[in-house]
Amino acid sequence: MSGIPANLEQLLAKQLTNIKQAQAAEERAGAVQQTRFLSSEMAALLTRQVGRELFSYYVYLGLYNWFADLGLDGLAGFMKKNADEELKHTEKVNAYLVDTNNRPALPAVEAPAPEYDSAVAVAQAALDHEISVTADWKNIHGLAVNDNDPTTMALALWFVTEQIEEEDKTMKLVQKLKLAGDGLALLQIDEMYKE
Repeated sequence: MSGIPANLEQLLAKQLTNIKQAQAAEERAGAVQQTRFLSSEMAALLTRQVGRELFSYYVYLGLYNWFADLGLDGLAGFMKKNADEELKHTEKVNAYLVDTNNRPALPAVEAPAPEYDSAVAVAQAALDHEISVTADWKNIHGLAVNDNDPTTMALALWFVTEQIEEEDKTMKLVQKLKLAGDGLALLQIDEMYKE
């Protein structure tokens, strides 16, 4: 993904490889105690984040539905692309928990708001949600620093970097929609978002 340092992804992959190698060495040595690699607080926070990322998918899927219902295919496509990305984020956090010997108990996911007053309200809901997800990942990073957990620090930093891009593109959409209003200019913006 553009704007995301490749070395963060490589660091995370290397750390996970090191964890798996350490697990294999313990098993070969006959160790009976499994090492969890994460503090119980971190495991709980990341498990909660699986639910938050899945909720993000639901938010964008609901926004896709709203635009699709109005026949605004470009904006609907933008929201669907974001929904798909959020599902990948859910899977990434879940896989990280599994790879660190933490089986997440999948949390319940609430339903997002089904109705909005305008296209601007839809985009603003997406932006507000992205800002809250950024705060979540900053909290996870802070706990990882306190836990001296470099692997989770790398994961959280990857997500915080990703969030910069997410907030930026969503903020630009809000600004464009505010300028356009709900008239003909909205149709022009919709055309801009068609792929």
